[in-house]
Amino acid sequence: MSAQSKVILLGIDQLDWRCLQVFLDRGFLPNFERLMNISSSGPFVSDPYLSKSSVWTTILTGYTPSFHGVLSDLQYGPGGLSAQEVTNRQVRVPRVWDYASQRNLKSNIMGWPALSPASSNHGLTVVNGIQHIDSAAIDIWPLSPNAVSPKSWRGNVLDNRVFADDIPAEYIQQLLKYLSEEEKSAIKAPARLLFSQLLSLHSIGMKLGEDEDNPWQLLALRFDTLDYVSNLPSQLNFNGNTLSYLLGWYQFIDAMLAKYLSYKCEEDYLVLVSDCGVNPALIGYPTGLASKAMPGVLFFVGPDIPQDKPLDTVSILDIAPTILAMLGIEHGDMRGNTLFDLKSKHSVRLFVDTPPIEEIDAEQLKPLYRRSNLYTSQSSYESAVVGVDLSSLERVSDMLYSELLSILAEVKFQQGHLGQCVDLCEKSLQIRPDIINVLILLCRAYAILGDFKTARQIIDKYRHIAIHPIWENIIEGFYAYAAGDWKSATSAFNKLALIEHVPINAQLWLAEVLIKQENYSAAVKHLELAVKSSIELAVALERMAFVKIAVGDFPQALEVLNLAISYNPDKAQLFVLRFEVQAALGDFNRAKGDLFRALKLQPGVITEKQANKILMLRQGVKNQAHFELIKF
Repeated sequence: MSAQSKVILLGIDQLDWRCLQVFLDRGFLPNFERLMNISSSGPFVSDPYLSKSSVWTTILTGYTPSFHGVLSDLQYGPGGLSAQEVTNRQVRVPRVWDYASQRNLKSNIMGWPALSPASSNHGLTVVNGIQHIDSAAIDIWPLSPNAVSPKSWRGNVLDNRVFADDIPAEYIQQLLKYLSEEEKSAIKAPARLLFSQLLSLHSIGMKLGEDEDNPWQLLALRFDTLDYVSNLPSQLNFNGNTLSYLLGWYQFIDAMLAKYLSYKCEEDYLVLVSDCGVNPALIGYPTGLASKAMPGVLFFVGPDIPQDKPLDTVSILDIAPTILAMLGIEHGDMRGNTLFDLKSKHSVRLFVDTPPIEEIDAEQLKPLYRRSNLYTSQSSYESAVVGVDLSSLERVSDMLYSELLSILAEVKFQQGHLGQCVDLCEKSLQIRPDIINVLILLCRAYAILGDFKTARQIIDKYRHIAIHPIWENIIEGFYAYAAGDWKSATSAFNKLALIEHVPINAQLWLAEVLIKQENYSAAVKHLELAVKSSIELAVALERMAFVKIAVGDFPQALEVLNLAISYNPDKAQLFVLRFEVQAALGDFNRAKGDLFRALKLQPGVITEKQANKILMLRQGVKNQAHFELIKF
């Protein structure tokens, strides 16, 4: 194997092994037939209960979901109130292009899950979703600012997208030629939209493969359109023959394959894989338990790979180490095996910070992969994190240990244990100083504690890692907040409020600035927007309650506190606030109950003197001699 070997990795969602065999037997797919003759190939079965993002991330990393951290296609807000697609921050181990980058091998990649925000550290990147278009407004096709990296390549993506209305009618006719006219009319409009997506991906994929200014050693392209194509008939109650409908699409993918095969020289490799096959019910197969596997496809082509050979049973974990071996990279820590003898004198072993060979119980790692539910069950998450032997993890995996520390720090922050939160954040940053969310959490904790000097020192120390404009605005906002520069803080947080999917609740922090200035009426407006967000919801509710108490609206404060406590039942400060509200409303028994609940959760959260002072204030008692003191 030459050190200059290139690898073409093609991922095609729901390319079905059974359908492929039917169409091959009838001579409909000449390029797949050629591929079959020069490859080791076979059906590929992944876990049918894993999400697509989880399957593809397992394929690309060689680790199980309990290690790589991607368990679903979406990350959810607290209580499931919001959801967004997983990002590259959820992937906790390197993917194949990350290993290639460490050897200065360039990768041009497109369409894989958890790529956003796009990064050009390894080459050109086009994230998944750029092909999707709203059928209700097909003339409007925006492109996310984080969809392409480097930014200079955005024009290529815009120029190579294909609008549905620009597709000639004969193309759609060819795609659906095996259907009757009645069947075509029922499915033509959505098929045209899906075809525009597939054409767009193919056009951009070719541009990534042929860009002479950006040569590559790994070309990794994923096409997800066939997934939507395969499920379209059931969504439309289509009564035609599904195999006849799919055949036109498979023929187009067969034509696409010819193009990517042309990029391969004699010493290069091509890997084609699909995550799963089609629901057997859609193509007339039995739907019993034995059919749930839904086999996809797997092809390996290149030097040292046997030709025209059926693959034995292949594990999903075997694909990543095999791709790395094709690139001349050995990595012995992955769970899978290299499928072929591809070693050479050019191979270089990389030692990367990855999880240990002995897998940790996935139940103990749930807080890593369900961060978004942190506000709804604090006790269970804290016990889950604490249940892990942290001293053992520290020895075997700095990355995992640091992540667990950051999760526990978030729990402590939400519970109001700010001193413990600070200790955990600082220990996490000592291990991995590049985790921006831990830095932000630490700055927030110091700011709430009123230690602005230390907050500024922390920001200055780690400021160099804020390389993205969003992070820079976050840092600027907290820096100004810590310095008491309310004008600059407001400016920074206002910028963040205009951007979707930022990791802080900008409206909450705009309100915090106004609360510091005791401008409560203006703060309420921002807090009303803040509680509509899933980010920092529990904190936003707490601050809303604080403002309602400050302006004397105790019934509304009680309602907000009841909701906040339902999200975060282990935060002592919430019960202290509700103690004050209940006292103001004259319900002294419940007030005392909340007081003792707060002390049970966090001894010392309030002193006898402070509690009695609050009760006297809320009861309008001026003479302590006429007041029954509370004794802890």
